[in-house]
Amino acid sequence: MRKLLSLALACALTLTLTPQISAAETQPKAYILTEGTAMKTLYGANTTVKLPPASLTKMMLLLIAAERLEQGGVTMNDVVTVSKNAASADGSVIWLTSGETMILSELLKSIVIASANDSSVAVAEYLAGSEASFVALMNKRAAALGMNNTHFDNCTGLDSKTHYSTAADLAILLSALAKRDVFTDWCNTRLSYVRDGTDKRTELLNTNKLYDTPGLIFAKTGTTDAAGYCLGLAVKKDTVTLISVVLGAGSEAARVKFSSELLDRGFENFGYTLPQIDAKKLTSVKVIGGVDKNVDVWVKDESGFIISKKGTPPEYHYALVGEVRAPVKRGQKLGKVQAIQDDVLVYESDIIAFSGVEELSFMKSVSLILKEMLRM
Repeated sequence: MRKLLSLALACALTLTLTPQISAAETQPKAYILTEGTAMKTLYGANTTVKLPPASLTKMMLLLIAAERLEQGGVTMNDVVTVSKNAASADGSVIWLTSGETMILSELLKSIVIASANDSSVAVAEYLAGSEASFVALMNKRAAALGMNNTHFDNCTGLDSKTHYSTAADLAILLSALAKRDVFTDWCNTRLSYVRDGTDKRTELLNTNKLYDTPGLIFAKTGTTDAAGYCLGLAVKKDTVTLISVVLGAGSEAARVKFSSELLDRGFENFGYTLPQIDAKKLTSVKVIGGVDKNVDVWVKDESGFIISKKGTPPEYHYALVGEVRAPVKRGQKLGKVQAIQDDVLVYESDIIAFSGVEELSFMKSVSLILKEMLRM
């Protein structure tokens, strides 16, 4: 029933959304809008269809770089020497030359703002020794994130038959990036430069036309012949973070319009709330054969969840076992609580034992009696 209700809601929301964005020049091949914490899908179409991701591929490169920076393995001021391989990269580039040196921050900035392919290869080689080794690392990290329908052949996003991902997988990747603010300022920058103050000063013009979106955390564009026009965005308003991924739009204008309206509809219709747990409903559970006669309980998961702004307030339903036999382990499941909004399950958590309760064995009984006698 839970799955049927969730499916019905998803279908209803998709049908509601479609007329609102049908004015876009071309419908994308796939799209998804998720909430960024619990990764609940709010809208979507063809979310698990394998498609070329174009330069949205670089989100994985940037995630790995961000994690290395957090771990202290590298710093933004590290000096990177450009290889012949990196300098020969095609497509969007900042015209790196073999043997040239640049600090890591300038290379990363050119990837975030201008989607530079040569910078991407240079960073990949710096972090893993070679582009091939880095691509293996990308695939390993994708598997760890649960991106089960993704395979990378390169670090730039150039088209290849075995280089693919899905809207759902890319939303997972984008959510991981949205938890970090290391690239946010660059994502919100329209125009910047690298090699500033030299005769090789190079302009970086943001490939994302939505760079000035209020609350923008992260953004990445992608465009190739096979992939079409792609765009991934992470935007936060108040307590809600939304992740949108659009793949295979027919034009730059289409991906911008579709993504913008997708996010607007999400913020218009959904909000984020914490569970309103009624402590009076969480009565202690009777313990049979234990050193204690009862065990207190609490909810395991108190994280927030998404609700419809236009729906009725969620109704909470509690279910607890009447009794439990010892021994009882701390954290043992003794029931569950659910929040239902307009017949849709929006929140669920186990109700667990707050503490452990030992079994009342013969020897334990003797020990307790002796303790009581000593207190007298």
